[in-house]
Amino acid sequence: MRSVDSMVYEFFQKHSPCQNQEFGAVEIVHWRKAPGSLVPGLDLLLVESTGQGGSYRRIAQLGLRKFAVPREEDVGADMYRGILLENNAYDEVIKARWKKGTVMLL
Repeated sequence: MRSVDSMVYEFFQKHSPCQNQEFGAVEIVHWRKAPGSLVPGLDLLLVESTGQGGSYRRIAQLGLRKFAVPREEDVGADMYRGILLENNAYDEVIKARWKKGTVMLL
């Protein structure tokens, strides 16, 4: 993701707020062993409603992995906290009650 001013980022993403806007996450794939890392993972497509008859547009793709937690002194404080945050996010998504449905991607 770009690290830029929020208005510039929204311009690049063509974000247009609409009345009663909704946001969602579509599970693309759930891995037992994700390619490359060989740890549990999932990839999500983040979407926002457009206000045009149930139509949504892509905001971003998000990948989460569940890594073994290393010793903090082996990886440094920032990486250690990052792994804990990602693992917690992964656990939260796995425990969530997902609304099942069908989406059409264009």
